[in-house]
Amino acid sequence: MRRRRFLACAALSTGVPAASAGCLGDDLGPTTTAVDRLRFVNHADDGCDVSVTVTNPIGEGFVAYESSFRLGPASSDEDPAGNVTRDPDLKDFGAYVVETTVGSESLTVDTTEHVDESADCVRLKFERSPDGRVELVSTSYDIC
Repeated sequence: MRRRRFLACAALSTGVPAASAGCLGDDLGPTTTAVDRLRFVNHADDGCDVSVTVTNPIGEGFVAYESSFRLGPASSDEDPAGNVTRDPDLKDFGAYVVETTVGSESLTVDTTEHVDESADCVRLKFERSPDGRVELVSTSYDIC
């Protein structure tokens, strides 16, 4: 974990010296993480469109993953159309930012804020409530 934080700070400091200030402090969370899974769950009776973009602002700020799909209405079937899981295959550590729009709600998530100090990976679940609000549930764990 310490090595990843150092490498990320070194990468940031090459282009923006002020961005790395305090990067090695013990009170900071991890600077990088891997994204294992993105899950979208619809509890509403109507379907909606979903778009998701994952960027890594370290270095070039490239788009690491992008997808759009239709999230079906809530269902009680074994494999409901209202549940969609995406594996963005982001096992390389980065400071990933997930931007998603689910129906009319948009969220931006800095993944490094959702992983515990001792963990390496994060899973994000976006849940759409019956009234259309979207909430984030995150889980961090060790070993992707």
